Amino acid sequence: MNTIKLLLATGAKSRRIGTPLKPMSQALLDRIESSSRVTIVGGGKAGVELAFTCARIKNVTLLYAKEILPDVSVHTRKHTERLLVRTRGHGRQTGVSCRRIGRAFIGCDGVVPVEWWTESGLSKPESFIEVDKYLRHHHFTNIYVTGDMAFCLNGGVDAVRSGRYVGKRLLEETNRPFRRRQSMNILLTTLGHALLTYGKFTWHGWIPYYMKRWIDSWYVRHYK
Repeated sequence: MNTIKLLLATGAKSRRIGTPLKPMSQALLDRIESSSRVTIVGGGKAGVELAFTCARIKNVTLLYAKEILPDVSVHTRKHTERLLVRTRGHGRQTGVSCRRIGRAFIGCDGVVPVEWWTESGLSKPESFIEVDKYLRHHHFTNIYVTGDMAFCLNGGVDAVRSGRYVGKRLLEETNRPFRRRQSMNILLTTLGHALLTYGKFTWHGWIPYYMKRWIDSWYVRHYK
């Protein structure tokens, strides 16, 4: 008898501080366009890239707890902060809660677990779902977990790659464990420039910008 398999790919949820960045809808774009000032909460990759993009035509305030881009070197963080200031973005540290005051207020501070995971017995309270090396639930091995739901995949390129891997597992095209990769990230910064990070290596300039343009164009052509 064939075992029934279940694939979970519903994603996590936004922290709901301000208007969530995901999903990026036309309504959100219209709200940013019609606002004279944009306040962004979160100093991670999504928040920083959105701040650079909006700062070209808007007054921007970027709010973050301790530091922006915590995964990169101090030198890169300081350089990025200086670039933000020069593009009219205003980065500042804050530990104070914020109120919406008639402006676009966008939350880019990551995702958190969803309550039904715990209620259904899939995870511990306020935790992401634990999986084995094949991205199966650590207890219910007929359940596969992909994307931001899985504890080991939360965010980044591996979360995207996990869907294709599980597809191959279900089609019996691979028996290998899921292999996490050191991911390369490219963030758009000032006009015609981008910041490339790969582990501890960083590179800011026009070449990373054109690399991102090519990668994004390839991705759209491949999946449309």
